[in-house]
Amino acid sequence: MKLDSAKALVMHHEGVRKRAYDDATGKVLKPTQTLKGRLTIGYGRNLTDRDLADSEIEMLLNNDLRRCQREAEKLGPWWQGLNGPRRAVIVDCLFCLGRPRFLRFRKMRAALAVGDYQEASVQLLDSKFGRTHGTRVLRLSEIMRRGEYLDE
Repeated sequence: MKLDSAKALVMHHEGVRKRAYDDATGKVLKPTQTLKGRLTIGYGRNLTDRDLADSEIEMLLNNDLRRCQREAEKLGPWWQGLNGPRRAVIVDCLFCLGRPRFLRFRKMRAALAVGDYQEASVQLLDSKFGRTHGTRVLRLSEIMRRGEYLDE
């Protein structure tokens, strides 16, 4: 048996869902909803009973980071002036916060637009993100200020 044949059958029978859903009801879950069946995604992939393989975890992370990179490239011309470590800070913020919440960092983005990395660093710290994500934001702020990765 060729795996492609089985794949075609599964794809036909399962259908694809791009959002997690309850396989008992077929409905996309809302944050407050109780799961009645198994949490499922894609072509009937059960997320409740199985661990993800390391390769799957890596693939998901890489896809998310590529999306954040594309979002960062559209933030403004100041992006082009950032070096690698500062770009990594922006991608990390987009990954953690999502684009809508990142866009609320108006003062930080204004500082980046004029190349004031000290002020951008301060603005990272002076935020709800800074108060709730402790050492992560301390580290990101310092990388932004210095323009280089920190020695661990």
